[in-house]
Amino acid sequence: MDSIRLVEVTGDATVDWMLMNPRGPHAEAIEFTQMWGAGISCRAVSQPGGAALLASMLEATAASQPKASSGLKITGPPVSRRALVNPAYEGFDRTFISWSLFPKTRGDRRDYVWRISEFWGQDPKAAVAPTPDAESQKGESPDLLVIDDSNLGFRQDRSRWPAALTGEGGLKAIVLKMSSPLAQGSLWAELVDGHSDIVTVVVALSDMRKSGFNVGYALSWEQIYAEISAALKCSELSAVKRVVVLMRAAGAVLAERNGPSCLVFDRFHQEGDWEKGHPGIMMGYSSCMVTSIAWEIISHYSNPDIVKATNKGVSASRSLHVSGFEQYGRGKNLRLRFPFKVVADTLEEKETEFDEVCLSFGEGSPRSILDVNLKGDYDQVAMEVALRGPANTLSGVPIERIGDWSSVDRGEIESMRSVRNILSEYVTQYAHGMRLGKPLSIAVFGPPGAGKSFAIKQMAKALFPDELTHIEFNLSQFETVHELGQAFHEVRDLALEQRLPLVFLDEFDTPLEGRELGWLRYFLAPMQDGQFKEGGIYHPIGPAIFVFAGGTCSSIEEFKQTRDEAFEKDAKKKDFISRLRGYINILGPNPLAGGDDRVFPLRRALLLRALLGAKAGQLFEDDLLRIDPGVLRAFLTTGEFLHGARSMGAIVDMSAITGKLSFERSSLPAENQLALHVDPRAFLEIVDSCARE
Repeated sequence: MDSIRLVEVTGDATVDWMLMNPRGPHAEAIEFTQMWGAGISCRAVSQPGGAALLASMLEATAASQPKASSGLKITGPPVSRRALVNPAYEGFDRTFISWSLFPKTRGDRRDYVWRISEFWGQDPKAAVAPTPDAESQKGESPDLLVIDDSNLGFRQDRSRWPAALTGEGGLKAIVLKMSSPLAQGSLWAELVDGHSDIVTVVVALSDMRKSGFNVGYALSWEQIYAEISAALKCSELSAVKRVVVLMRAAGAVLAERNGPSCLVFDRFHQEGDWEKGHPGIMMGYSSCMVTSIAWEIISHYSNPDIVKATNKGVSASRSLHVSGFEQYGRGKNLRLRFPFKVVADTLEEKETEFDEVCLSFGEGSPRSILDVNLKGDYDQVAMEVALRGPANTLSGVPIERIGDWSSVDRGEIESMRSVRNILSEYVTQYAHGMRLGKPLSIAVFGPPGAGKSFAIKQMAKALFPDELTHIEFNLSQFETVHELGQAFHEVRDLALEQRLPLVFLDEFDTPLEGRELGWLRYFLAPMQDGQFKEGGIYHPIGPAIFVFAGGTCSSIEEFKQTRDEAFEKDAKKKDFISRLRGYINILGPNPLAGGDDRVFPLRRALLLRALLGAKAGQLFEDDLLRIDPGVLRAFLTTGEFLHGARSMGAIVDMSAITGKLSFERSSLPAENQLALHVDPRAFLEIVDSCARE
């Protein structure tokens, strides 16, 4: 029969001991003598883990879908009751984990769930764990073999392997969950030599990194997708039929040996973003993925939809994280258990939660998901985005949102996230009391009025609301170096007050006393040594974040170009660049030079919604913007805003929309006022042409 009737789950089985700490992860702040005798409850409970847990997950999934599982048999490694009641039982590897009550979502003070606060470690077994009861299989060979290889001995101990793995059985498929180090050991060699055409491997991205794979941390979905795909192609993992790389509850990459790769992703959150809003961590993400793939093979063996199964596996991982472990019983009988029904219910749902895309990475291929998924007239798409918001319109397109700043451009997203990661590391070190001998220096470039200051301020406000104190200086208003010294004193005063300054140094590349790039030499010592000189005395600045905003170059690439080598050497340009630790290129609302920028209407749509939301929130009803079609089209398609984002903001400020429920044609400023910021005739011609249609 061309179906899966017998499933054998094998591998490393564990007993997971869970220490329930209802006071949360910060109880250690209370003195021991104060806690002793205070009646604070703490309970130790256990559950079967590893391969035993995986077998239970598959059984729960089968039980939730009785029609699809009719005649199906699932076997797994038994865990004796002695192992579950005695922490000293040495027949299984034991894990020890602290569980605490966390808010379901960050900031929620009403709804709490049990999640992991700390993983304490493993205690290896002293004896061989029991293998599945071969007699219970009545001599049958499994159709599907599911293996949990946690690198706890199973991969090297051939005596624990099922007969179907080394014999002549009729195995139809194998799903392997593998931990670091990847693609090593006798088990891997056996699978590659004898079963490579039927093996699906599930690995966590964290295990790829621990195993030395060249995969960085997410700057964009395209970047992480490309790096995972490239790493898999040149590794021993490419020897099997397919590999699924799971990024916890954010997404996954599916790579087929003889087919295209696929990315399953959350368009609003990249790796690690969503979890920050849901404190604590969970165990079982990879097991959710293995269960989803195994169940798809069981249910549709002749034609399994592994992409859909991967999508559901990520959805199940997220559902697991949201729900936390189930609490049952009361008082002395209080217990925790894995939420099998939550996972099974998610896998049963027909609709998938995440987006999917297939990209090739050859020369000439689209470099962004936006290019692949955004079809048709960009102007019309931008109209829809402005009217109904990106969440309701840009299906399948990653959207980066930090405060009121948002972008759909891959390059802009990558540079923004890169700097965000650098800032986060510096702020974390500061918060932990580490000695920071010098400021962190980054640069932000963009055309005039691109919104450089807006982007940085939104990042600081959204990510570090309580850690940073903003202070701004415009170098074009300084006439002497003495004024720069006064500015550094203000920064130093904030540091002495135990506040971390975010120092925005606007137009740092403006001339000083008629000399181009004249200010650069005076930043070198503060950037490198964390001190400035005044009156022959060096003063320490202390911890700070310097943000240098360019006024003459639209990108770091343009700033780095050499025009006059001798002059730039004297101006210390290369020395200045060498002291930067990151940069951002902000694109702004105007078309980029070169004539092939099709995305600028989308940038305008996102900016316009932000500007109108800040000034006239009453124009929105359930995310729908009420605006005259001609006015909207003019904002999105007019040739150029003379001063970039500042001009868009100025036209909004000049418009009579206070107290209005719609942005009408009559709300626009007079033509001579529009001339300050756009070509007024061209702008109004667009407005009027829509009225005539």
